[in-house]
Amino acid sequence: MACALVTLITTPASAATSGSRLWVHRDNGGGAAAGSAIVSSPDGADVFVAGEITSSDGQDFLTEADSASTGRQLWVRRYAGPSGGNDAANAIAVSPNGSAVFVTGLSAGANGALDVLTIAYAADTGDRLWSQRYRAPGTNGSQAVALSVSPDGSELFATGSVTRRGRYPDYLTIAYDVPTGSVRWLRRYQGTGHGDDDATAIVAGPGGRTVFVTGESQGLVNFDFATVAYGTSGGRTRWVRRYDDPGHAYDDATAIGVDPHGSTVFVTGNGGAATARAGIETIGYRTADGATVWRSRYHGPFGAEGRALAVSPDGHQVFIAGIEGPSQTKPCVGDESGCWNATTLAYDATSGSRMWVRRFDDGSDDVLSALAVAPDGSKVFATGTSYPSSYLTLAFESATGTRSWSAMYPRVGGTLGIASAVAADPDGSRVFVTGQSTLTGPEDATTVAYVP
Repeated sequence: MACALVTLITTPASAATSGSRLWVHRDNGGGAAAGSAIVSSPDGADVFVAGEITSSDGQDFLTEADSASTGRQLWVRRYAGPSGGNDAANAIAVSPNGSAVFVTGLSAGANGALDVLTIAYAADTGDRLWSQRYRAPGTNGSQAVALSVSPDGSELFATGSVTRRGRYPDYLTIAYDVPTGSVRWLRRYQGTGHGDDDATAIVAGPGGRTVFVTGESQGLVNFDFATVAYGTSGGRTRWVRRYDDPGHAYDDATAIGVDPHGSTVFVTGNGGAATARAGIETIGYRTADGATVWRSRYHGPFGAEGRALAVSPDGHQVFIAGIEGPSQTKPCVGDESGCWNATTLAYDATSGSRMWVRRFDDGSDDVLSALAVAPDGSKVFATGTSYPSSYLTLAFESATGTRSWSAMYPRVGGTLGIASAVAADPDGSRVFVTGQSTLTGPEDATTVAYVP
């Protein structure tokens, strides 16, 4: 089924000011759709979106390419698994030379169990180059949630989880050969508590020799951060580092990034979750051996959660986005409790000292979920949701934290708007946000372009 398409040009580029909306692109298949991940082509000409779209018997992978300058749809592809069940793309990446686009996620297999599905498309035409399904024998299913490409474009890395029958999930990391899609190596990681282990993020080091994975892992007392470094050539484990907060509360790593020099890998997430002093825990590890370079905790007056991380192009700053409870008499519980503020922080990448923190509160629940940095490093963009109905996008001056602009979409009564991902194009002329929104009828996979 072809996707319905609406493209709206809202502001001529020549007259646009920072924070102005350039265009909006909405897709659905007569049912409902959502964008989960977004990436710009290396030359800045195109923007690629991955997500899910309703089918007659479930949901399909959705992958599309749009013109970065106008929002015009260039191509769209759907994928339905062999069982006709649910299929959803969770992550997207593009090859360094811009020739291929990769998506990964989950797909119901022939027996109904979930498989990892990874697909490569030609970036210019949308032709499928290869697809690869993975479900190991003796498992109840697997899924991928994040992707990263090696700097030379020869390898693609996906991470997520695999659940053995009668057991708990383990981290699952797969390395693919980019030209053919064949699996070069596959690794699992089981935590010290032999319970639930779910990888959430992955990044390939700039030197091309190591790939780093992080997530939440059952420890001896509770869940910990667990970060694993693998050699890219054969998947050998180089080191594993776990973090358990002093109170042994729930610790959940949500995002990862590496500095452009390849010396430090940064992890952030929630330290001491579900406690009054829950905070954004951020750790820098030395890439060579996993030694802790610095660790910083930010909890605000009544708790905070870290959900996204980005590193400046020069490697001098680390940015974190998430949520924070305001000054009130009890901690916040849940995203829609009526008490969350959007929070963005910047750290010195070398020392871990906090450079600035900024909160945003428009009187509703404001939740950030994704970050991107301008290619020249001058601005950082955070996106998420102002509940119950609007994309929320914020732009800050990276050096000072001064807010440059804020934007809401669609900001109409009775509508829905939940933003999932943000990307900045390489020439610095646009910033893109994708997610799910509705004006009338079913939910659309909706991408918005702004002037940075």
